[in-house]
Amino acid sequence: MSSQDLKWLAAMWTGYDMSGSVSATELVFSVPVELRMDISYAIHAKDFKTLWNDIHKLKDKVTLEEVDNLF
Repeated sequence: MSSQDLKWLAAMWTGYDMSGSVSATELVFSVPVELRMDISYAIHAKDFKTLWNDIHKLKDKVTLEEVDNLF
């Protein structure tokens, strides 16, 4: 799965109705270096939704520019 695929998945998840307890979303990227290095970060669903709402302007579609701005 490419980083672009992950961006689209994350953008789609932000439309999910969060009722109840939702754990943080963790994204892990592997860096192709001699000694493999993994980079990971986590963001709580409510924070991610707030960020997405600030970026996402067109309610009926998601644009590539919006997804790029998310990351």
